[in-house]
Amino acid sequence: MRKRKQNKKNVLLFCMFCIAFLQGCQGSGNTDPEALRDETVQSAYEVEMEQREGFVGEEEYEQNFARPQVNSNIFVDLMGYAPEDKKYAYFVGDNLSESFYVLESATNKRIFTGKMHKMSNKKSEGKSVYKGDFSQITEPGVYYIQTAVIGQSYTFRIDENRYHTQYDELKKEFLDVTPDEYYGEIKSAGDRMEIYYSFQKLATAYQLYPESFGEEFEKKLEEHLQWMSDMREQVLADRDAQVREQGVRYDYAKPGDIEQRIVKEDYMFASSMAAGYVVFQPYNATLAAKSLTQAQKAYQNAARFKLTGDLQYMAAASLFRAVGNYTYHAVIKEAYRQDEAVVKPGYTMLTKDRGFLCNAKLWGNLFYMTSLKGADMTICDKQMAEMMDLCGGYLNASPQSIFGRIAGKGDSLENSVWLAIADYIIVSFEYRNVCKEQIHSMFHNMEGIDLSHRQKSTLLLILGNLAESEDAE
Repeated sequence: MRKRKQNKKNVLLFCMFCIAFLQGCQGSGNTDPEALRDETVQSAYEVEMEQREGFVGEEEYEQNFARPQVNSNIFVDLMGYAPEDKKYAYFVGDNLSESFYVLESATNKRIFTGKMHKMSNKKSEGKSVYKGDFSQITEPGVYYIQTAVIGQSYTFRIDENRYHTQYDELKKEFLDVTPDEYYGEIKSAGDRMEIYYSFQKLATAYQLYPESFGEEFEKKLEEHLQWMSDMREQVLADRDAQVREQGVRYDYAKPGDIEQRIVKEDYMFASSMAAGYVVFQPYNATLAAKSLTQAQKAYQNAARFKLTGDLQYMAAASLFRAVGNYTYHAVIKEAYRQDEAVVKPGYTMLTKDRGFLCNAKLWGNLFYMTSLKGADMTICDKQMAEMMDLCGGYLNASPQSIFGRIAGKGDSLENSVWLAIADYIIVSFEYRNVCKEQIHSMFHNMEGIDLSHRQKSTLLLILGNLAESEDAE
């Protein structure tokens, strides 16, 4: 997008641009002069978007019109919308005008006028937040939003294959990089737990949608499983060195912070590797067997400590799905006793780490319900009821959470995993629509999109569901 300057000496050239502008806006009403800036500065993000098909940089448009400066206080989904989606824009500022306009990017033709509604319970950096609905626009194309006070939005697309496109991009990135590149630097046990959790979601996504992900994804997932197996060997070697060289001694009866970190990591690793075993046992028996052995040893090591909780439940359910062992089944049955709130004598509950796991109990439920190893159907019925109750709660809460990605950088997608899984099981357009809204909320971030591997794996699972739904429809 080239710079535009008012210059008295070049008034004739400037008038030619103005005539082109006025012709494009004819019949659309007057534009408030505050909406225009004297100078349009192209951000690094816009340069990046110009290189991406369908966002900005359309040749015909660039030749005929210089738009006012893009304002990141207008939030739209950079990845676009499917034609039938709910489509919202958010506006941050004070004393804003009541109306906003949607224009075609190539022609600058105004095709929709909408009303802004102030969200009384939302603030962004101390300023008010307004919401605008432009769901009526269903025609595929490239658009932008214009307002009288804060200018215009970034360009966005309405695309019949919106979810398929993003799904393919994320899948291609996963296939093109090594595990080291995909997961990034590993500094701590917490970092490793994040990796195990991401892999668990990727393995689950492949299990649910094997045809959509394909053999290439399976091969890359196999590479990730081997990489994690090697990483585990290094972790155990480092622990042994700490015991020998630093004199570290673990307290199994009264575990402290160090012991809790070990137990959390080992249960998370056991759950993830058991999930890998279930996927690869039919394809690579040698690697699957190694993964299962490591998972069982990690679980046994963690179980030595007098700690219990949802992570243990998840790991036990994942291993029960893999091998059907009664030891793991007993943990599931224990959780569904009538007095399930009672902790075993002498044991301590693992502290909750809400910033990490979505819900380990739900993952355990999923693994148990999908087991072919003699699961108790009475327990399965209770687990399904828990999932339905949870999904119902998400549906009720979703109108309040859609703006979450603007006000804070927290991951608003994790809970939607369960909506996608529930939609896979029972097919619910209501669940699917909230998943879509959460994805749009995720991408209402105008300064750039830098996803963590945890977010990418979450998106791949959810988008696998939405892309498959697009194909079915």
